[in-house]
Amino acid sequence: MQITYDESFGVVPLLQDGTNTKVLLVHQIGRRGDVFWTLPKGHKEADETSEAAALRELREETGIQSVILKPEHQFSMQYQFIFESQTIDKTVTFFLGVVTNQLTNITQPEEIAALGWFTKQVALEKVSHAEVRRVLEEAFAVDNIFGTH
Repeated sequence: MQITYDESFGVVPLLQDGTNTKVLLVHQIGRRGDVFWTLPKGHKEADETSEAAALRELREETGIQSVILKPEHQFSMQYQFIFESQTIDKTVTFFLGVVTNQLTNITQPEEIAALGWFTKQVALEKVSHAEVRRVLEEAFAVDNIFGTH
């Protein structure tokens, strides 16, 4: 079986809501029609930086325009899956992003079934994949996420 290498970029969008930190998850419609909660992510376009791709995908999937990307906080995950008789070896790099406005808009209903802001505990229960859960744990563990430096 042929192995194809694939790379995507995304954002772990965090919001300070009173005393709670919340993360935005997308209820994604997969290639095979399965639906699962995950973080917004996608592929680079030509001549696009990793950070620009992550921000564009966040905007395209959630409608969020205003986010402060924290590129010093990156989280990677790797996994394999089979699609159309090919093994896909996938790497996803997420950047921590601070969001100041929780308004969202589903702009790709063929890919996104729903959007939701969740506390850490609820998000960890909702996400379907262990690697996404690990990325969330790492992101929520970052000190001074909403600080000025």
